Amino acid sequence: MSHLNGAGGWSATGTCPNCGGEVDTEVGDQLLECGFCKSSIYVLPEGPLSYRMPADKEYLSERIFHLPYWRLRGVRFKVNRENFKVEGGLVDLTAPACEHINSAANLGVRPQACTLHLTSWPPDTPAATLAHSRIADESGVDRLYNEEGDILISRLIGEERVIIHAPFFLKEEGSKHLLMEAFPGGRAHSLSVEEVERLKGAIAEAPKSKELSFLALDCPNCGHALPPEHNAKVLLCEHCHRAFWPRGNAFARMPYAILGEIAESSRLFPFWHIDVEDEKLGIRSRADLLRWCAPYKVPRPEWEKEAAGFLIPAFKVNARIFLRLAKTATIFFAEEEHRVTPGRGRLLSEPVRLPLKEAMEAIQVALCEMTTDKERRVPKIAGAELRGVRARLIFIPFEPRAREYLHKESGQSIDRRALEVGATL
Repeated sequence: MSHLNGAGGWSATGTCPNCGGEVDTEVGDQLLECGFCKSSIYVLPEGPLSYRMPADKEYLSERIFHLPYWRLRGVRFKVNRENFKVEGGLVDLTAPACEHINSAANLGVRPQACTLHLTSWPPDTPAATLAHSRIADESGVDRLYNEEGDILISRLIGEERVIIHAPFFLKEEGSKHLLMEAFPGGRAHSLSVEEVERLKGAIAEAPKSKELSFLALDCPNCGHALPPEHNAKVLLCEHCHRAFWPRGNAFARMPYAILGEIAESSRLFPFWHIDVEDEKLGIRSRADLLRWCAPYKVPRPEWEKEAAGFLIPAFKVNARIFLRLAKTATIFFAEEEHRVTPGRGRLLSEPVRLPLKEAMEAIQVALCEMTTDKERRVPKIAGAELRGVRARLIFIPFEPRAREYLHKESGQSIDRRALEVGATL
């Protein structure tokens, strides 16, 4: 395994399905913008996006095949067992996705030194028999960082999961059987006769390559072009103001509401509003949640009957800002909801880059950050199973300032630079 804290995106190319032109993109981005025919295309893979790593020129005479690697990149949140403090940082790692590769044979920085190509599953490539959960779950990441004894809760939130197909070939040197890495700086890995036969069998039984599917960025409601937002999971039509997300092989409607009044200069920031239930913790209502997290604040009478709902940022920022916004929005944002009707004018919004599933996984660490009596409650939260019962998308208006966006009612701000960096997480 390898990890590269603070590493940026990896360069890649794709092929425009309309004109066949080469399109520059980044690993993990489902959007292709063709500079030749000017079309914007949303990629719909079966499973994770996958990329082929080119073989070095000196090995082109060899019989090249590919072996799959997982690449995971996201923000890791952890809760310290001793002081119950919630911390977060970037995790970027690669690890073999099939058992035919030595577990120590990581890709390191090599994919950054070349341009990968968006692809379907290449021919003669064994299946990814090692699940990404092997390295992405709490225990896998904790082992990677040698922190098993210190961590109470560990979560990877908003991680990018893709497959990198790396080139290899087999070579015999006397009685030795070698698996050779066919990329710059490649190494040789010794295999037994049995391992070679198993690898050849896996190549012979490799999954059949399936063509990638694509969606044109056209609004299903009004036909206008949807905004080509990179890494977006939900797209908001700037003409009819309806939101859509990919479901199956089409864009489906995503209902949403706006929390607070919109000014002409407002930028809308998306949050996932997730209602939860947990009898074990005794959190049954919004008022219960407030008593856990802000006992000094008197809940409104109607909150006793409202569900306990979390507002989790649906955009990506660093861990510190993410936790701060989740806490403040959940506890204090209680403005009137508004429905937007067509004809109002253009709506400026921050793209939804955090999927709903990832937001639900963030609730546990968000509650650890929010609660006041950490020593008594955080261990209970760690053992709880917070169940989501309803979810929806909420947009909250912020006003632009010189270097930030400000939510006037709460005084919360979001640094512009943090958003630029967050878009690459």
